[in-house]
Amino acid sequence: MKLFPRVLSDLMKSRSQADVARLSGLSQSMISHYAAGTRGITADSLSELIRAFPERSDQVRLGTAHLRDETPEDLKELIRIEFVTDAVNQEQAPYGQSIESAFELLKNRAKDNPDVRELIVILERVFR
Repeated sequence: MKLFPRVLSDLMKSRSQADVARLSGLSQSMISHYAAGTRGITADSLSELIRAFPERSDQVRLGTAHLRDETPEDLKELIRIEFVTDAVNQEQAPYGQSIESAFELLKNRAKDNPDVRELIVILERVFR
């Protein structure tokens, strides 16, 4: 099973699918599909779904799970998905980069790789 449905199901233990649907603007049917892993989620729908989870750490968990699931298998050893601030404590990451500079670095490295470019587009849409 993919990571995203597991993370979503875990986050929904304290709320109903109806509540998540109402808070996100997505249908309860789609929430059910995403949690069961029977449908993939688009970047636009992920942005909407994230609104149902006000805690930054929950938003980061969902976004990270989606990105890890969407990274092509042959690139998983080449791409490391991390965030530059601790979502709970807002502490600076070891690399000292802002998320914008991390995106810029990825863009420069992805000039010749369409798979990485696509992943970056998804990242930008979800986290900007």
